[in-house]
Amino acid sequence: MATLWPSPGCVKHAAGSSTRQPEPLYGIFGPHSGTKTRPAAEWDEILLPTGVPAAPVVTVPQALRSPQVEHRGLLHRLPSPASGGGELVLLGGAAHVDGRPLAPAGPPPRLGEHTDAVLRALGYSDTDIARLHEEGAV
Repeated sequence: MATLWPSPGCVKHAAGSSTRQPEPLYGIFGPHSGTKTRPAAEWDEILLPTGVPAAPVVTVPQALRSPQVEHRGLLHRLPSPASGGGELVLLGGAAHVDGRPLAPAGPPPRLGEHTDAVLRALGYSDTDIARLHEEGAV
């Protein structure tokens, strides 16, 4: 791996001047070709000892089950107002404030939950809002 960057062919390729000449890379990575046939754990064993930062590509459900997500406190469980005693699992912010994860203040609003308040804030009267409901506009 240490010979990759000084290679003139690779430098030329990395600079973008020759995007159709990856042959120098085949000589370096050839012994490790077949990326789709090797399990991710095997690639970890090959790459990590050399200092190459690597990680498997995972699905969203797999990522959410990772120990890092748990450790960072990224998932927040709140009672769900819509599911009759169930819970909502919400993704929190990645940043921490004063060493604590940012947590949602509450569940997201249900559909239409704040419609009347927003319309009032926009200057609609209660009569106007009632008419909008009767007409099916809201």
